[in-house]
Amino acid sequence: MPDSVDGRFELIALHVILIMTRLEGEKGARTVNQALFDVMFRDMATSLREMGIGDLAVPKHMKRMMNGFNGRLRNYAGALNGEGDLADAVRRNIYGTVEKPDENMVIVVKDYIENAAAHLKALSRDDVLKGLNLYPAL
Repeated sequence: MPDSVDGRFELIALHVILIMTRLEGEKGARTVNQALFDVMFRDMATSLREMGIGDLAVPKHMKRMMNGFNGRLRNYAGALNGEGDLADAVRRNIYGTVEKPDENMVIVVKDYIENAAAHLKALSRDDVLKGLNLYPAL
């Protein structure tokens, strides 16, 4: 993964998207997913300020990040449901700032996402909401 602000955003967004995708269709999912989204972006706003982004510029950055997150949510969820190529989504999002990504790493990340989604799917709703054992071991 690129060790950059963008790379870190991508990993946080990916893991939040995996949880949101898992909860889709469950009782109360919309409320939980919205709360998770809100917490994530409150933390992102705090991080931007800690990085020295001025208060007047934070909303512009937040809007761009939220739009990007929503696009990633559609791309990853669609690919996990067979409506797109997950490797393309990884290449475009996680490695989007890398000039020539290592294709082996793209496949490793794609496989991780598929394994993580399957792992989350096997968990009960209550375990997901409790945050127990959410992701597979690497």
